[in-house]
Amino acid sequence: NRLHFETIDSTNDFALELVSKTNPIEGTVVTSDFQSLGKGQYGRVWQGMAHQNIASSIILYPTFLLPSEQFYLSKAIALGVKTFVEKKGIVNVSIKWPNDIYIDNNKTAGILIQNILTGSTYKVAIAGIGINVLQTVFDPQIPNPTSLILNGLSANSTLDDLYESLFLDLNIYYQILKNRHFKKIDELYNDALWKRNHVVLYEQDGQTKSAKLLNVGDDGKLEIEDEMGRKIKLHHGEIKILV
Repeated sequence: NRLHFETIDSTNDFALELVSKTNPIEGTVVTSDFQSLGKGQYGRVWQGMAHQNIASSIILYPTFLLPSEQFYLSKAIALGVKTFVEKKGIVNVSIKWPNDIYIDNNKTAGILIQNILTGSTYKVAIAGIGINVLQTVFDPQIPNPTSLILNGLSANSTLDDLYESLFLDLNIYYQILKNRHFKKIDELYNDALWKRNHVVLYEQDGQTKSAKLLNVGDDGKLEIEDEMGRKIKLHHGEIKILV
């Protein structure tokens, strides 16, 4: 069930409102040619030009997960988007923690998952996915954007075909998640982790530091090894990894 709009404030906001007022079937998708207030991580705005990119929000009911397992949904969605990009013949695709999709050192997709929990039950998740597809010119204030077309996507590709392909790839990983194959998801996610086992610069409390990225645990925390050889686990939002 796909609800498509030419223009919308935010596909995530519309999906949340839909859930609050009706009972949409799982897998209902809200898509738009243009979002005026597209949502990114930490309250940022996801920017994209009309008719050139994928902007979608998927309504899911992951009641088979405990609230403490919710980051596995984030991992599964990121793996689905990564697979979708790779199937377009694009190489050097990785997942920058927590769930941005990178081609080399440039960002092509962002994911924002908004969860609704009721007590000890994981009730609803809205998986917002924005992918730069055909856009070739970006706001200069965006630090490192890229798009699929800039990295080898066929010029004959249409957004409708790409949406269908994306949803198929996402469903593959959602079914893996439903079957609770957490170990497989962990292995695939960490194998895909951007700059894994490499030293990167990061910003924390106004200071720039360096550390080696190790892996991401089942709780979504990033494990790093600092300059003193100490291993530290961090929640996303505690640091900003610099490109």
